[in-house]
Amino acid sequence: MSDIWKRTILIVLVTVLVALLFYSCKSDEGTVVIPEKQITDTNVIQNELGVNKQNAKEIVTQIKEIRTEKVVPVASYVEESPTPVKAVQEKIDKKDSTLPPEALKDTDKTVVTTNGTKVDVYKINTYRNWELGVGVGKYSDETMAVTSIQRNYDRCHSVQAEVYVNEKGVRGGSIQWKVHF
Repeated sequence: MSDIWKRTILIVLVTVLVALLFYSCKSDEGTVVIPEKQITDTNVIQNELGVNKQNAKEIVTQIKEIRTEKVVPVASYVEESPTPVKAVQEKIDKKDSTLPPEALKDTDKTVVTTNGTKVDVYKINTYRNWELGVGVGKYSDETMAVTSIQRNYDRCHSVQAEVYVNEKGVRGGSIQWKVHF
C-alpha cells in the first residue's frame, strides 16, 4: 500500500474518532424533571439522565448529601410562579439572565429543589472514567500516529498509556500518572 493511501486512511480514522469524541461529550440538551419519590433510584437516574451506572450512583450520592444539607446550593432565590419547578426548568434551558449567574454555569447535571417559592440550584459534576485519544506526532524526522488510553480512577488522578506507531511499526510509548486540579 502506498504512503498516500496510508496517510489518507490515517486522516480519515483520526477525523472519525475526533468527531465521535465530540459527539459523545456534548453537554445536556435541556433540564430533566424527575419525580421526588424516584430521585434516589439509581436506575431511574441512569435512564432519565443518560449516564453510566457509576455516574448515576455518584449523582444519587450527591442528591442524598443535598437532602441532608451536607452540600449547599450554588444559588438560592424566590420564584414567584404557580409552578416553580416548571418555571425554573424553562429559565435554565433558555439561559435566562434573571437567574443568578451560578445557576447558569455549565456542569454535567443541575438539580433544582423547591420548597414553596424558595428555589435552590445545585450543580453536579460527574467525571468520565475512560478517555481515548488519537493524534499525530513528529520525532527525529519521523511522523507517527499516537494512540492513548487514560483511566481516571478518581476525580483527581489518572493513568495514561500512549503508543507511537508509523509505517515501520511501533516506535515507542509512554506511561503517565496524572494529577487533576
